[in-house]
This record gives sequence, C-alpha cells and structure tokens, in this order.
Amino acid sequence: MRFAEVIKLLAAPFPIQEAFLRDLPENVAGPGFTKCNDIYRMALLYLESVTVQECEGGTEGLERWHARTEIPRDLALRPRPTEWLSTALRMLVELDHPFLYTRHGLRSAYEWRLIRHLANEVCEIMGWPRELRYTDFETLWNELGDGVIAWKESPEDPA
Repeated sequence: MRFAEVIKLLAAPFPIQEAFLRDLPENVAGPGFTKCNDIYRMALLYLESVTVQECEGGTEGLERWHARTEIPRDLALRPRPTEWLSTALRMLVELDHPFLYTRHGLRSAYEWRLIRHLANEVCEIMGWPRELRYTDFETLWNELGDGVIAWKESPEDPA
C-alpha cells in the first residue's frame, strides 16, 4: 500500500533515504539550497496523507482516501504510534529550521532519529516489511498525492 511506503521511507536508515530522495543539499550554505526539497516533501507527504483531505472544494471522502492510500477498510491504523509520528513530523515542519532539510540534518539531527524510530515502531506494529516498493520519491509523491496535495513550486510558499 502506498501510505505504508511513506512510513517505510521515514523508517529507513539514512543511506536508503539519501538514495531514494534526489538532489539533497549537504547544508544550508550550499548553492541553490531551498527548504522545500524532497526531505521537506517527504514529511509533508506523510502529514497530508494520514487523514482524509478537506479543502474548499469539498472533502476527499473515505472511499477516495482508501483508494489513494491503499489502506484496506479492515486495517485500522493503531492510533498511538501513528499519533506520535504525526506529532513529531508536525513539530519538525513547524520548527522551521532549514538545517533539518539538508543531507547533514537528515543524517545527524535528533529530530530525524526520533522520526525514524517512531516510523519503525509503526511498521513493526502494522507488520509491514521494510523493503520499499518504489524506486524513487517522485513516483511515490505523484501517486500518493494523486492531485490531493497542492504543491507550489515556489520555495517561499509551500503548500
């Protein structure tokens, strides 16, 4: 299921994340650094996928959410670990520390270590294998977002 792929990516060790995500800046001082890179989009993809989307055009609805995430109706996400992971990712995004969206940050920041730990807990409880089905982040982003996640290309104005 596609939603599980996001959690498995969040749980993956840094070398796997680094290989899966593209063009990651080493640090904030690097040329062309933008906070809205694939590290940021990885966090956003989880946060925007974990719930049914509501927007000014209406609601995604439970049927469409199940189809988009591929989570079967009889599979209930256990609330505790999922809530902890959601809280950690929301805090990370709201901290607004550009360092967290660099290769160095993803590799060494305590915040990302906590997120990897919590995502591993979710995978373990749900019985999901750790191998990624997708070969790249862009495909996962396009398929799971499925037009629900609005994304503006401007780094100053992320969705």
